[in-house]
Amino acid sequence: MSIRARIDKIFAQLDHTPTILWAVFVLGALEATVLPIPFELMLVPLLLRKRQLTLAIVLAALAGCMVGAFAGYAIGLYAFQSFGQPLLDWLGAGDGVGLFKQQLEDNAFWTIFLVGFTPVPVQVATLGAGFMEVSLAKYALAMVLARALRFGALGLSVYLFGDAAIRFLQRHRKKALFATSLVFAIILFLTFGPQASQAA
Repeated sequence: MSIRARIDKIFAQLDHTPTILWAVFVLGALEATVLPIPFELMLVPLLLRKRQLTLAIVLAALAGCMVGAFAGYAIGLYAFQSFGQPLLDWLGAGDGVGLFKQQLEDNAFWTIFLVGFTPVPVQVATLGAGFMEVSLAKYALAMVLARALRFGALGLSVYLFGDAAIRFLQRHRKKALFATSLVFAIILFLTFGPQASQAA
């Protein structure tokens, strides 16, 4: 049985709106902390089955993700070495914070936004921001915007185009990721590049 078939079976057994939304909320919180697989693998089958609940599902996912994001920030701030780093190692992103350390110091908002929006393990941003003591307000704004755009775009695509949207995303995933990363890299340069040049 495929992963999608297994997930469809689970949601068929829990096919009640309050239960579904609570499940999405919990999974959203886990996705920002310990879940080692992309949340979209669980969201897409549910969005296809429950198009009438698209907005509610997206909001539940976002709310859960933000709860998990604050938990991850707290872990990074108070228990990075004892719990945060082992967690990243387990998720296969052990070098993530080290690689993003300079970017977090220079441009914390855009670094967190990019990690939150792209398929990079979001725990790199949640734990790393806490460890680097990034402003909580800046962290929260970047994370909520990134995840709202990511979940919102996914929900809208599935709502409007159904299976066709999923096939298109799977077929052009790498191109879309490259284009998105390029656009934000340009924005990042235009925002901070001239300032860096003047400061030098």
